[in-house]
Amino acid sequence: MGTYWSQNALTRCPKRLCLLLLLIAGIFPLASHAQNAGINIKLTDKPLSAFIQSIEQQTDFKFFYEQQQVDVKQHVTVNVRNASINAALEQALRNTNIAYSISEKRILLTQKQDNAPSQSGKVILAKGQVTDKNSIPVIGANILVKGSTLGCITDIDGNYSLEVPTGSTLVVSYIGYTTQEVTLKNNKFRQIVLEEDSKMLDDVVVVGYGTVKKRDLTGSVSSVKGDDLNLNGVSSIGHALEGKAAGLYIRQNSAQPGGGLDILVRGAGSVNASNDPLYIVDGFPIAKLDQASGGDAKMDPGTQGILNFLNPNDVESIEVLKDASATSIYGARAANGVVVITSKRGLAMDKAKITLRAQYGFSELAQTNWKMMNTDERIQFEKEVGLDTGKDYNLLSKVNVNWLDEVFNDRAPLQSYELSINRATDRLNYYVSGGFYDQDGIAQNSTFRRYNIRTNADVKAGKWLKVGTNTMAAYEEAQQADDGSYTTVTPISACRFMLPYWNPYAKEGSLASLSAGNWAGTSENPIVYMGLNPIKNKKYKVLSTMYAEIYPIENLTIRTQFGADFTHSTAFLQSFQRLVECIL
Repeated sequence: MGTYWSQNALTRCPKRLCLLLLLIAGIFPLASHAQNAGINIKLTDKPLSAFIQSIEQQTDFKFFYEQQQVDVKQHVTVNVRNASINAALEQALRNTNIAYSISEKRILLTQKQDNAPSQSGKVILAKGQVTDKNSIPVIGANILVKGSTLGCITDIDGNYSLEVPTGSTLVVSYIGYTTQEVTLKNNKFRQIVLEEDSKMLDDVVVVGYGTVKKRDLTGSVSSVKGDDLNLNGVSSIGHALEGKAAGLYIRQNSAQPGGGLDILVRGAGSVNASNDPLYIVDGFPIAKLDQASGGDAKMDPGTQGILNFLNPNDVESIEVLKDASATSIYGARAANGVVVITSKRGLAMDKAKITLRAQYGFSELAQTNWKMMNTDERIQFEKEVGLDTGKDYNLLSKVNVNWLDEVFNDRAPLQSYELSINRATDRLNYYVSGGFYDQDGIAQNSTFRRYNIRTNADVKAGKWLKVGTNTMAAYEEAQQADDGSYTTVTPISACRFMLPYWNPYAKEGSLASLSAGNWAGTSENPIVYMGLNPIKNKKYKVLSTMYAEIYPIENLTIRTQFGADFTHSTAFLQSFQRLVECIL
């Protein structure tokens, strides 16, 4: 099946900014584009840490600083709109004693001081290499002259080169390693060996239910950001993950619209038991009853994908935990790996951002040359093998039907509409979205529709209390074509079993059928059968988590969380015995 699509995304954004972004994307490299990306921040007498958080939420930049030198609690005032990263930093730090430097996606904050002159006033060229204890070069290590703003960053080979005053002391730092101070006594090449900082292993990362120490995640973890996913016309986030995470095997077990997926993390681990990974959405595990079961279990609503209830455009990031450390965190359910999905939050800006996304496309058979006989070829064949007894070929030759065109839809339509609004302030962070997805299958009477809404909100109720929720609701309805049996009434086999001089329509234009007596075939008209024997699935799903964080004293956080996962599925199968008896 080949799929073609077109997309139109409308986001409230000034025209000048849009033109600027397009120009930069076409001319300058990605790093330059990132530094000139539009930033919207409005903070009045707020801590510097709030400004840092806003920058990291809106861009891919990360801040690095030493707490002894940089006071992130001091208050700043910033009011920028569609500004570059440099303009935002200049405005935020203009009345402080803090300087900054940018290298790729890293922003280094240091204490602003005059360059310390040497006792002799002589400047030398300091050159060397920074490695770890295994002599592996440390790329991107920060080299800073102590007591000044002079500095550089090591290259891909860990080398550094910097003109410094004689007798200067270099401060060498890198995340995950202890900071070292090296005094230059001469102009010789100096190799600096960094030691791992065991305290850094106690840093926490978000993995699912909450946070976990990095030391528990020393194994393999793949992370995919929402911007890196291929979201063009897909019904499930599982399709968008294809080819994006190493070690993740994804196979579609049904070509039906909204059909299920087999998702394996590093292959199958069992012959008889389930090989499905554990899915966690916004810190809450998804019940196994939703998992696609594959095969011919038509009455099982699980034949629809487990992740169909999610709007792919609501996803902020996906982490795949692939080794035994996931079991120590989540227990036996994580034996086959863990897929952690985090939904979007609001972005800091002075006004709410409204985004409307519309998509339209179509699907068609990838291979249409099935080399089937037309009426003339069929008549010639029957005469050659002796099947022409009692047949009026003068009448039959007037009908020539291509059953491939009759059974399958030509350019089955697909459409999707989504509306979202988000904003973040000092006290409120919210993301609200709603969407509608509608896809017709290439086989007749196969469809998938989804209606979904989502609300993510965080509210600072006071200095000591923060509350929030991640709540979504979805309704899905799917109608499947009977594709499992090799009979005269299932789509693929019907194309081959039906003869080209059997007209599926009567003279007045209605469908020909056995009951009406105007069907010339030996069994029921497959188009009539598929219409009278629907296989329908409906599912209602509500997934909600609510939390409260209490800060009784400094550096102490008490968090309580409640979650609920409600799913109601129904399946409807209608079968007419007379039609079943006619199957070959």
